[in-house]
Amino acid sequence: MRKRLIGENYEKALKEQKLHAVTNPDIEEIQFSRGQPLQFAATVETAPEFELPEYKGIKVRRETGDVTEADIDKALNVLAEQRAKFNDVSRPAQQGDVVVVAYSGTVEGKALTDIAPTAKGLTKQDNFWMQIKENSFLPGFTEQLVGVSAGDKRTVTVTFPKDSFRRRCPRSRRFTKSK
Repeated sequence: MRKRLIGENYEKALKEQKLHAVTNPDIEEIQFSRGQPLQFAATVETAPEFELPEYKGIKVRRETGDVTEADIDKALNVLAEQRAKFNDVSRPAQQGDVVVVAYSGTVEGKALTDIAPTAKGLTKQDNFWMQIKENSFLPGFTEQLVGVSAGDKRTVTVTFPKDSFRRRCPRSRRFTKSK
């Protein structure tokens, strides 16, 4: 009964105040007891009032774009990759394969973030999915995974550009990889 009364009186108040609510009300401070009038507070967002400026006759330019066969192929390839299913294989990894690795990045035996705090994502990852494809992760990294089999451990060395990590790291980095 209380919900029905609130709903009826809320609608009545909107009409009386000539308000156009654009959201559902936030009802609070409900006072409802036998022999007493129903009282509540409703907070709503209303449509703004403004005068519409003259808009007829404004010149607009509609840009058109041509969709090429290459655009369609690219979009279809993106959709296919998003819905791809991955299967375990018993052969060594090849170019184009997706591998799941665990790695820790170190520089001269120290965690990479000890030297470059901004390199958090490069210090340690477990169950990290990457495709063995040129420059798909760090330059030269995934290419060194060709031939790795499930359970193998491999040390991968990556050389960063001279000014990587704000020049706080030596140029050569060593990563230990295992699946």
